[in-house]
Amino acid sequence: MEWTVDAESAGFYELAIEHSSETPSVRQVFLNGKPVPGLEKVPFPATGAWLTFEKMGLPVALPLVKGKNVLRFVNVTGSLNFKTLEFIPVESDKPVKP
Repeated sequence: MEWTVDAESAGFYELAIEHSSETPSVRQVFLNGKPVPGLEKVPFPATGAWLTFEKMGLPVALPLVKGKNVLRFVNVTGSLNFKTLEFIPVESDKPVKP
């Protein structure tokens, strides 16, 4: 899956993802055509059903540039359903866990 994200300013952004799946899944994350270090194999736990969504954050913040950014999730294993993506500005590349 691929999205184009328009960032108002350059910096690190935590990504909160609302997802669902019947079984665990793994994705690799690319940003602007390059793999994101630390996001080579992101595990997404099963939520129990396709319409049962849960929110999770990535373990590493994304370094967005000002303007257009292309975010891509590449399937490693499993099936996954995305509902929302929320980009939250942070002070460093290590997001604070809720």
